[in-house]
Amino acid sequence: ELDTHPEIPLCGSVMQRLQRFATYGRLKQMVLLKVAAELISKRSRHKSLDELQSIFESIDTDHSGDLSLQELSVGSSELPVAISQSIDLPGQAGLRHQGYIVTDDEVLQLMSRVDMNNNGYLDFKELVTALLDWDSLHREKLFGITVDEVFKKLDTGRKGYLSAMDLLSLLPKNLQQALPEVRERE
Repeated sequence: ELDTHPEIPLCGSVMQRLQRFATYGRLKQMVLLKVAAELISKRSRHKSLDELQSIFESIDTDHSGDLSLQELSVGSSELPVAISQSIDLPGQAGLRHQGYIVTDDEVLQLMSRVDMNNNGYLDFKELVTALLDWDSLHREKLFGITVDEVFKKLDTGRKGYLSAMDLLSLLPKNLQQALPEVRERE
């Protein structure tokens, strides 16, 4: 299937990947964010990050370093030709310019589920976390090494396992103080 081809990170499936990621619980999203951040720090070792960076920059029309709701919805009118050809985008990066028929409410709902730091914008790490092809990535040696490194960072007491407190620290502050049943659901 083209969607899992490691050479083509998006292949026109941006909306599907965002929707899939939005269904994940917050804890899973936060763990994936930590793994993505570690991968980003090793940028030269994973080529799909360069393509995602180009896509991010093309959507970030105000060059703020964050994607607004408007930018995610409409995007840019100019996407580099090489990127556009490799991922089947019709020259523009916003969801609507890719041909997706989405309402403002749908984009807002996606944004609220993908915006893991709850600041109302998507930063590069959040977008990468939502759009990486995790299924193909987990088969790469780099993934195992990266997960080990993230585990060591999260295992604050060097116990060899992650405690509930280690994991709780990953959740946004508003969920850390939420009722236990809300934390369990997320």
